[in-house]
Amino acid sequence: MSTRDWRGRVAAVLILAAIPALTPLLARDVVLLGVFADRALVGVDGQRVVLVVGQAGQEDIRLLSTNTLERRAWLQIDGQRRELAVAARDAGPAGDPASGATRVHRDASGAYTVSGSIGGHAVRFRVDPDAALTLLSASEAERVGVSRGQGRMTTVQTDSGRVFGHRVILPRVQVGGIVLDQVEAVILQDHAPRLPVLATGSLERVQVREEDGTLLLRAAGR
Repeated sequence: MSTRDWRGRVAAVLILAAIPALTPLLARDVVLLGVFADRALVGVDGQRVVLVVGQAGQEDIRLLSTNTLERRAWLQIDGQRRELAVAARDAGPAGDPASGATRVHRDASGAYTVSGSIGGHAVRFRVDPDAALTLLSASEAERVGVSRGQGRMTTVQTDSGRVFGHRVILPRVQVGGIVLDQVEAVILQDHAPRLPVLATGSLERVQVREEDGTLLLRAAGR
């Protein structure tokens, strides 16, 4: 073997050996934190991101489908299909279900907001301890599978005056470690809130306390 051939083979071996070593540097830490009917809560390099089925997400990550019963989701990451299961270490978007409590922080606008779900569908709530009723828009109600036709017509007093709505029962509301069944709410036809308003002050089964600039919600009896 000539010196040139020997050097060429050594160079090829070094290049091939270097390729696997680069892979971990390019790989990202993607963890499935929560799964819902049409979206999933995913941790990407330590940051929480909500992905919607069929919509492009963060950094070439797309949610393909979910299975809420098995708590699994199928994602496309950098062009490759991957199946993920909900991480056992995850405590949910806002608290530990076993504790029956959660802490709600203010967002950039100063409102208390928190991730949760209605009937298994991911929702971002604005938490208002002073509100008399839990409110949501007609479009949001349709997205989570709650029909206005099942409720009775009512009127609600808002800052803009009295508006029409439909009083309904939400099948299950979850916020962190708090799970509530049969929650009364009103679907507004006009002047609907941008985010569903969770009126914790009207929920008999939830204790609310402001603590260090955050809201501490705790299920009654815990």
